[in-house]
Amino acid sequence: MAKISIASIKKINANCFNGFQFDIQDYQLLGDKKLSKTIKIDDQKLIKATLSFQDEFIKYRETGQRIPVLNVSIWTKSGESTMWSSGMGKFHYYKDRKIARRNLTVLQEITKEITDDFIKSMAVDNRNDSIFNALNCME
Repeated sequence: MAKISIASIKKINANCFNGFQFDIQDYQLLGDKKLSKTIKIDDQKLIKATLSFQDEFIKYRETGQRIPVLNVSIWTKSGESTMWSSGMGKFHYYKDRKIARRNLTVLQEITKEITDDFIKSMAVDNRNDSIFNALNCME
């Protein structure tokens, strides 16, 4: 399990904008340094926006560059405390900000540009309700 001090987290969060924060859960589970933000839609749904890096590949070969990527997904409450997401959400690539090494400063600068309206415009519910309607007809 990855470790980071509370002081380091506070320092990272102080340089983030528009409500983004260091994603402690992803860091503990995966060791990845990501920034995330959640927007509550209602009691049953929320939108999660995650800003991270992805390795760049051209013709199946890694270029050695990292591309900042914004992932937006809708999470739905199931039961008392469990939430789930259908599909992988929607991605926005910042290809003009490629760098050789992952650097949180780049992600923190990008958070200046990401507004709630932009996140909401990217939010897509990937669940196909017709599947659930078909199952209800079979009962």
